[in-house]
Amino acid sequence: MRRSPLGLFLLVVLLTAGACSNPGGGPSAGDLFLVPDIVHFGDGTSMPAERGYFFVPENRAKAQGELIALSVLRFSSTAAEPKEPVFVLAGGPGSSYITPLQRGDRRDWEPAFLRLLIEDLREVGDVVIPDQRGAGMSLPFLRAGAREAQGTPDEPMTPESLGAFLRENALAAKEEWTSLGRDVDGYSAPELATDVNELRQALGYDAISIYGGSFGSQSTFTIVRLYPEIVRRIAVWGIEDIDHTFDRPSAILESLRQILADAEADPDLAPLVPAGGVLAAVERTLAELAEQPRTVEVVDPQTEETVEVAIGPVEFQTFWPQGARREGPQAWPGVLLPALDGDFTALAQMRLEMLKSPGDSPSFPRAQFQAIDCGLFPTAQRKQELETDPAIELLGDINRGYWEGCGAWQAPDVADDFKAPLETDLPALFFHGTHDTSTPLENAVTASAGYSNGHLMVVERATHGISAELYRERPELIRPLLRRFLRGEAIDDAPDRITLPPADFLPPPGF
Repeated sequence: MRRSPLGLFLLVVLLTAGACSNPGGGPSAGDLFLVPDIVHFGDGTSMPAERGYFFVPENRAKAQGELIALSVLRFSSTAAEPKEPVFVLAGGPGSSYITPLQRGDRRDWEPAFLRLLIEDLREVGDVVIPDQRGAGMSLPFLRAGAREAQGTPDEPMTPESLGAFLRENALAAKEEWTSLGRDVDGYSAPELATDVNELRQALGYDAISIYGGSFGSQSTFTIVRLYPEIVRRIAVWGIEDIDHTFDRPSAILESLRQILADAEADPDLAPLVPAGGVLAAVERTLAELAEQPRTVEVVDPQTEETVEVAIGPVEFQTFWPQGARREGPQAWPGVLLPALDGDFTALAQMRLEMLKSPGDSPSFPRAQFQAIDCGLFPTAQRKQELETDPAIELLGDINRGYWEGCGAWQAPDVADDFKAPLETDLPALFFHGTHDTSTPLENAVTASAGYSNGHLMVVERATHGISAELYRERPELIRPLLRRFLRGEAIDDAPDRITLPPADFLPPPGF
């Protein structure tokens, strides 16, 4: 293993120039270059590590294809007798644990959480954090770029116009990648799984354990499907089974009901809750907007000009649940309650943001998710369940972006038997929140059913950020539990269900 900082820099230059597999002495597939480094967590603490790049083919089906480089961060174990290394897999697709540590764009108490998590895992074995191909600090970094404003915000959307908008954005992202010479078919869940396995080999590990959340859990299941012999145990959260990339609307609605129950019981919010409850008011609002759409004046943050934005039933269904996803349950009433009272300003701002810069907006954070997620298109039976789900009437078709985008993208799909539920005796620890509006609880229940040595811990009120929330709210439980489990010790005393404190709901502006 070479460890020259100058060599690492030169290899990065070669890669960004588009080097093919070992053209005239350049890097070859399987080359790993690590250099000593110090990771600063931003809270005054630091930790020694190794940082570098691992070279893999962009598309393993093509012998003479391009090479790409995966960013890798490794922390040595502090255990006297280390167990298997723990690979930490980020979500997304396209998220990164390395980026916030490298660039310093940290949020709230994230540095402390990451530091504590890494400390705990180092007490088990080496900790390896790989970035996904095309994401984080990997090279090339593939993201959907900002685009010109699209559509006319002063006209309400229809299901057809929204579908066309989503298809156009998916095609634009694909064209952007291919125009840069990227092989988009190489970005898939099986390729990511093989990246991890080959990195394991390059680091000299016989077997690994995995800690992963959200898409990181789905990536974990993909590794277990393809390489069961190398995995000793898994700890996963915010769970997506292989055939659960597309969520069932009723399952998402159940998470929203749980959040609303807490919000309606909050003493500060109770006087603001509409008669009959929030969901009844949502139904009334949808009916009113179908009869008469509204026009809202908002300030365009780019031009600082006042523009008119139309809000009809499609806009309302598209954006009202997003407050819980984007800002967390605590801020959601500030978006939803004013809309139910006729003030659609926040929803209009969301629509304007989507139209003005879809490449950089939260609605279209990465082109990469089209390639990877669309390669895990649901089975025919799952697709029928999703398209006929009764909650579509209230939430709209929450998978519309996938139906339209994947139809345009045409990613190679993995076989149905690959997406079948796993049946294994692999030791597994699952933890999932009831307030998760990104990956609903039913995903965890379904996935964990096939693990005869698995333990599912349901966490009342936890969101999609359950991993960090447990470290903040219940460190005395989660920290020793993780260490014991990953060391291979018994966790028979682990609870099946715990409850976090209610969210500190923020009232709408002006209240």
